[in-house]
Amino acid sequence: MSEQKREKMSWQRTVLKVYPFVILAAVLLVFGILTGGSLFSSRNLENILDQSFQYLIGCMAALFIFAQGEQDFAMASNVALSAIAAAAVSQISVPLALVVALAVGLAIGCICGGMYAKLPIPVFFLTMCIGNVISGFLGPLTNYSSVRTPVSMLDLDNAILKLAVAVVFGVIIYILYNRTRYGKNSRAIGASSTVAKLSGINLSKYKFAAFVFTGLAAGIVAFFSICKSGGASKATGTMFHFNVMVAMALGGATTGGPKVKFICAIIGPLIISVLTLGMNLASVPVGMQNLLKGALFLCVMVLSDRLSKFDID
Repeated sequence: MSEQKREKMSWQRTVLKVYPFVILAAVLLVFGILTGGSLFSSRNLENILDQSFQYLIGCMAALFIFAQGEQDFAMASNVALSAIAAAAVSQISVPLALVVALAVGLAIGCICGGMYAKLPIPVFFLTMCIGNVISGFLGPLTNYSSVRTPVSMLDLDNAILKLAVAVVFGVIIYILYNRTRYGKNSRAIGASSTVAKLSGINLSKYKFAAFVFTGLAAGIVAFFSICKSGGASKATGTMFHFNVMVAMALGGATTGGPKVKFICAIIGPLIISVLTLGMNLASVPVGMQNLLKGALFLCVMVLSDRLSKFDID
């Protein structure tokens, strides 16, 4: 290999490793200027951390399925159904609401995982269809209105509790992803499912388990969503799967396999939270926000595709 080619590859590796941090710095700079510095007020910094919570949970859980080179497009509908179910029983018992949110989230995750593992259907179409089926009956299920929760649940919407949950969940995911065979084999499947299968890896087991994590995350996000809003409706969790996907891409997880690092699930949610709050403060219309997020996602995907023609250690 020529010296010139080695230098080019070294530059490409550097870009791939640092671009999430460059994007975060650029977003902070741009919206710091557009908002006249109000983005950095103590209140807005707290809002950034608060908004990051749901995406941190979603992205950390999605690490395994992203490592396998896939995504869960049913997460948003799963969050909505789990939130509605939890809100419906919250008048009976708040702990029961948590159990129901986790149970429904896990059930949907297991359904998606089981079908993904056993049926020869692309996971994109599979989860998209499941998500649409769920969304289709959320309106009639709630009579097209909100399901309210006890006022006491609003007390659970506090930064300390969310931080504790995020840290505990993050430590568990970090250990599973970086220190166990499950995480290693998930990355192997993303690198080459054929080679992984020939190596004796049970693809069905790992594919199923990946959706168990996203289902669990949907339940957690759903419960804290009703704690924050005081209720649930068919609109709960709207665009959650899209924001998780964009966050993971902005964090560096644009392809499956070894390139999907744990740090992607940390830096990505921070970027998407700063971007969302910054656009809200700058009075950017919701439709335009989704357009800008999609455009940024596309640019990152193209950049990564152009540069990631090799493995990063």
